[in-house]
Amino acid sequence: MLRNLAAAVNQTLPAQSGTIYAALLTQGCTLTQYKDILDALTETGLIRQDGQLIDSTPEGKSFLLLASKG
Repeated sequence: MLRNLAAAVNQTLPAQSGTIYAALLTQGCTLTQYKDILDALTETGLIRQDGQLIDSTPEGKSFLLLASKG
């Protein structure tokens, strides 16, 4: 499942924050959980946020590519 998620994220970014949140909301993710996820990914340097736009960093792209291959 993680491999599929990583592949989907890698193909989706950059994306609007609201679009990502809406997709996770349908899976039961709360706003607090979503914010915690974004904070963790930003703090680890895997994503960057520019206003409402979220994109992966070069390190994040490498991580997602490796994770999607398993």
